[in-house]
Amino acid sequence: MTDKIIKINNKDYYTYATVEDADDYFAASYGSEWETISENQKQKLLITATRVIDRKDYQGERLDKNQPLKFPRIIEGEQPSEEILIAACSELAANIYSDGGTDNSMSNIKSVSLGDSSISFVENGKTECEDDLIIEKFLSEYLMGGVRVILWH
Repeated sequence: MTDKIIKINNKDYYTYATVEDADDYFAASYGSEWETISENQKQKLLITATRVIDRKDYQGERLDKNQPLKFPRIIEGEQPSEEILIAACSELAANIYSDGGTDNSMSNIKSVSLGDSSISFVENGKTECEDDLIIEKFLSEYLMGGVRVILWH
């Protein structure tokens, strides 16, 4: 896996996908909003998505203990593909954009009560954090606590 860097204000940010990677990924997606987003917004969305991915704990070991991101890493003697990381980062970036650029983990909560513990959600709101669902979809077998089954004959 080659280092992917996005430069903003003369500062380098390591990411799992560049704007070109994400543009290529979404080129074949019908109905994607990605092509309507500005270059600068795409850069920031991909950096944010990378940070969200790196908040999780993963199995295995980093390929290089000094690398800036949690991937590439070796898990059960294998290295996850670059394509899966591009897909996860791109989908996450698009989801962050569609949620108005917010970390949506609390955005669906309308009210919280302490007495008798009550939480109500906004109408038509999501009850699960979509960011976590996207990470699960693409990276679940690499997450700590995830299960990877290997059969030997």
